[in-house]
Amino acid sequence: MKNAIEVGLIVGALWLAAAGTGSAAPAPGAAGGSDIAAASEADGIAPDARSRQATGTIVSVDRQAKTVTVKVRSGERTFELAPRAQVKLGALKATLAEIQPGKRVFIRYREVEGKALATTVKVL
Repeated sequence: MKNAIEVGLIVGALWLAAAGTGSAAPAPGAAGGSDIAAASEADGIAPDARSRQATGTIVSVDRQAKTVTVKVRSGERTFELAPRAQVKLGALKATLAEIQPGKRVFIRYREVEGKALATTVKVL
């Protein structure tokens, strides 16, 4: 009887060590971590909004409205830049003033209240 109890305790301890207690917080930078939620909220993006992407050709750039209209497979789509959006020409940081129609572009965005809010605009 004593051996069965010892074996049960050892198995239980090993199971807890392997499985964890389920109360650990996500690692920083992990999906669902509070730093991601805070960054999204700072950009005006709901933390649960799923990131999407699009590739196409730039049709127009409106610097005042901070939008980029892109011809994608399904037609034209207008993307509004998030407050802290990254704009790049290749690997270099850029501004909307440097983006020209006719260029190929990759955009990472989120749907927020019916608008496509771009978090990354990269001219290829």
